[in-house]
Amino acid sequence: MDIAKDFFSYFTWGKQVLLADSTVWCVSAWNDNGLPNLVNKDTAEKVWRTDFFPGLGWMLTRNLWKELSPKFPKVYWDDWMRTKEVRNGRSCLRPEISRTSHNMKVAGKGSSGGLYKAFLSNIAVSSTAVDFTLLPYENMLKESYDEQLQQTLMDTMFSTTREWFNLAQKVGIMVDIRGGMQRTAYYGVVAVMYKNCRLFLVPTELDLNILETYHYDEKRDLQLRYLEFAKTYCNAKMYTGVCDPESPDMVAWFKKKRWLKRLQAYGKMMLSILTIICIFLM
Repeated sequence: MDIAKDFFSYFTWGKQVLLADSTVWCVSAWNDNGLPNLVNKDTAEKVWRTDFFPGLGWMLTRNLWKELSPKFPKVYWDDWMRTKEVRNGRSCLRPEISRTSHNMKVAGKGSSGGLYKAFLSNIAVSSTAVDFTLLPYENMLKESYDEQLQQTLMDTMFSTTREWFNLAQKVGIMVDIRGGMQRTAYYGVVAVMYKNCRLFLVPTELDLNILETYHYDEKRDLQLRYLEFAKTYCNAKMYTGVCDPESPDMVAWFKKKRWLKRLQAYGKMMLSILTIICIFLM
């Protein structure tokens, strides 16, 4: 892992939020959607709240470690952190531009099996050093942050997993959903730069007057898994029958191809249903 020049300044500043706001359980230096075309290079000081645990350079309190350490898993602990039971409604801070980068030469592919190499290898640390210690932190506290978010999003919206999947691919952001959450989401809202505009992807289920009523539906993990499966195997060059991974015909097709382990690797899936209206801000 490589770090930016203002890495420690960022965490010194973030510590204030971590200690002042019980709804924040970590400060992360990583933006999952931090590709150059998805961030605003002119706002290197910008920080966001996210419900999706980012990892890759993060800070937590001693008390939180006491809570997590007795049951902290040896592998896939990042996905464990993203589960509803462990997250317990808490959020993290993450920067507009990453303050860490994945050193592919040292760390290699990791557990992703190279799946996200196109993303990881192109997310670079910020080249602009910000003295975060000179910036106020109060605007990141939940009440203030949520009020700003509500004002920004009043005229926007989005809804099905299928539409999320299609839109995320079009915009070029990571499509995966864990614990019902998209990467970098806060109350289901994902914010990125797209064609030099700030783009907010907002779930239609979000009540902009009462943000706390929004909940992440973990069934979306299963719906997204089905969409990825369908994209790979249900097309003119592969399987042309009804795209149902549990149907005898499709299972027989996988057996004939000697790909049954591939089918089994997907695990449980669910036919997908998520609608997306978005807002562009200059």
